[in-house]
Amino acid sequence: MNGVIILSLKKSAYYQAAANLAMSIKHFNKNINITLVSDGGHNEHFRSEHYSYFDWIKQIDELDYNDDYGFSPALAKINIYKYSTYDNTLYIDSDTLVLKDIQPLLNKLVSLNGNFYSNVLGSGGFNDDIRYQAWATNEKLWDYFKLKKEQNIYTFNTSWFFFRKKTENFFKKTYNNYFGGFSKLDLKNKWGGSLPDELFFYGTLAQLEINPSVDFDVCFFGENVDSRTFEELESQFYMFTLYGGRSTVRLIYREWYDRLCHMMSASNGLNNYFKGHNILQQKHVNNAN
Repeated sequence: MNGVIILSLKKSAYYQAAANLAMSIKHFNKNINITLVSDGGHNEHFRSEHYSYFDWIKQIDELDYNDDYGFSPALAKINIYKYSTYDNTLYIDSDTLVLKDIQPLLNKLVSLNGNFYSNVLGSGGFNDDIRYQAWATNEKLWDYFKLKKEQNIYTFNTSWFFFRKKTENFFKKTYNNYFGGFSKLDLKNKWGGSLPDELFFYGTLAQLEINPSVDFDVCFFGENVDSRTFEELESQFYMFTLYGGRSTVRLIYREWYDRLCHMMSASNGLNNYFKGHNILQQKHVNNAN
């Protein structure tokens, strides 16, 4: 069995966004299996229709999202594999909407030979200026993960990633790297006062010499105004994410998020969705560093 897993923790933004995301998935295909992994806070925000979007809701262990510094969403994402009962899992960040049926996307990912895929944005070696290598200098990255200078890394945004059941060893290695002593003081850019999951995901993949790239479009980010129409974006991409902070995504696409939610909710005879503006105001990345 294949399915989608969504994580929501700590803030109302993530419970609300998870409901919007699940609604969008079911809007296009009611047969997609969806698991919500939550610390229980969703119960303060969901009405009956919100629960109906999920096939399973699982309580996450507090040890899986807290480290020595306190709350760590990165650690929760690294531990997410523990909560999937699927043979093939598509993890999607809660601040995302799907734009069409994602069953073809799942089928494409399952048909590939690898065990882990994500939205690769850059690649290169020790001496390269690598796109989206946002979290550490090359010197620190290669040293911490004990990479050879001729090894390449693939940088990616973890708004979505795909993994198979047999990738457990990869996640365990990522977990060990997370607790290997990387200091927040060594971050090139700060991220909500905690360590970013992407750093440890792409460092571990580099150690294992795994290329997680796919050769088709999956996620639209909206950090720049695109020349394509909304209809063209909906045709080309499977999903759209409100990634980053309050204003990372351009206003035209933040407003698009609400229009899409309204349309999907109304098509089911409801008018009960959560507004993108409220979600963006509470995101973890906005926290003081």
